[in-house]
Amino acid sequence: MKDGWLLLLDVWGKGCVSGQSEIIMTDVLGRMVEEIRYTPGVRLDVSDYPQGLYFYRLEADGRVLDVGRVLVE
Repeated sequence: MKDGWLLLLDVWGKGCVSGQSEIIMTDVLGRMVEEIRYTPGVRLDVSDYPQGLYFYRLEADGRVLDVGRVLVE
C-alpha cells in the first residue's frame, strides 16, 4: 500500500477474457467490506478503512485471478 491506495494488477495480464471483473475486499474475519466492479488501471482507496488487515480477491470470467492482502495503519 502506498499513500492509502491499494494498487492492483492488470486483469488482462491475469487471464481475464471478457474484461468484466470485480474486487471483493474482506476483513480478517472474512466479512465483506466492499465489492466493486474492476476495470484495468482503477485504484482502490483504502485510506478510510479502519486500521487492520484486509484481504482482496480479484474475480473474472468465473475464476479467481488474484488474491492478496493489505495492511491499513
